Amino acid sequence: MDLGYTPALRYRALSAWYDSVMSWTMRESTFKSRLIQQAHIEPGQRVLDLGCGTGTLTLMAKAQRPEADVVGIDADPTILEIAKAKSNAGGLEIEFEQGMSFELPFADASFDRVLSSLLFHHLSREAKSRTLKEIVRVLRPDGQLHIADWGMPRNSSSEFSSSPSNSWMASSPHLTTSSDCCPALSGKQDSRT
Repeated sequence: MDLGYTPALRYRALSAWYDSVMSWTMRESTFKSRLIQQAHIEPGQRVLDLGCGTGTLTLMAKAQRPEADVVGIDADPTILEIAKAKSNAGGLEIEFEQGMSFELPFADASFDRVLSSLLFHHLSREAKSRTLKEIVRVLRPDGQLHIADWGMPRNSSSEFSSSPSNSWMASSPHLTTSSDCCPALSGKQDSRT
């Protein structure tokens, strides 16, 4: 059965184990804390955690920046129930929405920051392009996108740390629609295969 998305740990039956597996295999709190610091979230800003999964980054952002309005979105209803339970247990007021990254249910220019952690490697090339267009749509003109994911992007618009521990953490603090650096954002075709 095609769900239209990849469940956490690839199989829905493993979703309940996602947080445990992440804590055993990744330095999740380290790279997610860096992502939040890098985003420089200000009081009163609206922040979207795109592909929020179990809400770990969403909850960390709200806990570290309680005066910000933090929203999480994910396609998987099972994993969102885990995120909501964690938020309730932590006493944090966070809005969680179910939806696809390339069809965001939010108004234009409604977020100051979009954060994404370990989502983009799950997306096809077409879905990545559509997702980036949606991010541009929902970000305010001075908004910022911050991504942590596997692998290095294949364009020059991202900035990277030289440290091996976070060489995969990319920041795109000022999105551009220049076809030279981001063909997906300009609507022009990318010639790479």
